[in-house]
Amino acid sequence: MMKKITSLLIFLIIPASAIFSQGTNFNPEKNKYFFVGGNVLLLNTRIVNNGSESITPLNVSAAKSPGSSFEAGYQFSKWFSLSSGVGYSSLMTNLSLETYSYSYDTVDSEKQTYNRIIDGTTMEETQRISFLNIPLLINFQVSVKSKFGLYLQSGMNFSIPVKTTYLSSGIFSYSGFYPAYNVLITDIPYEDIKSNVKVEKEGNLKVKNICPELITSAGLWFVIRNKLHFSLGCNYNRMLTDISDYPAVSNFRLSTRTDHIRSFMEGSEKISASSVGIKISVRYIL
Repeated sequence: MMKKITSLLIFLIIPASAIFSQGTNFNPEKNKYFFVGGNVLLLNTRIVNNGSESITPLNVSAAKSPGSSFEAGYQFSKWFSLSSGVGYSSLMTNLSLETYSYSYDTVDSEKQTYNRIIDGTTMEETQRISFLNIPLLINFQVSVKSKFGLYLQSGMNFSIPVKTTYLSSGIFSYSGFYPAYNVLITDIPYEDIKSNVKVEKEGNLKVKNICPELITSAGLWFVIRNKLHFSLGCNYNRMLTDISDYPAVSNFRLSTRTDHIRSFMEGSEKISASSVGIKISVRYIL
């Protein structure tokens, strides 16, 4: 996907650069104005979970997710403008872990000490985080001809999570070793000791209340009508901080019972997120 987007940007910018070298016709006295607009984004998104030792290595796959926003701003010079607004976007990713093995000492219902052993295979998780975004952007726009030009936009999103969900599943076996009797117990109803059980869980992720996000996009703009502009470009966003609101954990236990499985995010040391894709925009000059 990234290669396709990069190729598209090169395809768009090189011809425009050749035209630009012929000169411009851009009157700065006519380019101070207010504007409003809307944006649609088609993105590949990734939420990278840097798992602790017991859940490493985690395989991460990007997932497609759309976004949209409304903006208003002011063009204050020949090339520059400021804008802000409100938007909605989602980050989504698919994670998998081939094998999992963990054991810990505990006591049973009769106060007998034993070592509980958990083995897991084919564990998968889908994470989705939806944000309400408040952007603060600076825009650079240069005219190549009277109805055609290049733009570069950069700034910050202040992203507020409004929906945070995960869906996890895996095949687990639970056994118990009693050192006092030198006995390993498997496949009995006692203490939820079972083998090859499919465990599934849907829940909510803990994400920080505000997540700062870098925004960058670049591409071409066109004049459709006198006051109506259309633009097409490549977009890249990246969260600037760890977005997880889980406390630091040691000795993370992915699953301890047949009715429960925790999110990979809960057992990860740092969560980063990014997206890359295409941005389509319409702007109306007031």
